[in-house]
Amino acid sequence: MKIELKPIKTRFRAYQLCEPGSSFSYFADNHFTLIEAKLTDNSYASLVAELKACEKTTIDTRAIVKSGV
Repeated sequence: MKIELKPIKTRFRAYQLCEPGSSFSYFADNHFTLIEAKLTDNSYASLVAELKACEKTTIDTRAIVKSGV
């Protein structure tokens, strides 16, 4: 039995915030997820550029990670 893997375009990015916190994005199979989702004046342009590079106009999922729970 031959198993074929479906090729998909994936991207992972970390954004410079210039303040405490974090923000990352993950793109796979035409689905864009923003992780931690902290948006600053410094990270906004990079996020818009990443959406454009992924040929997306919106964020599909926003994941907020709670620590210490």
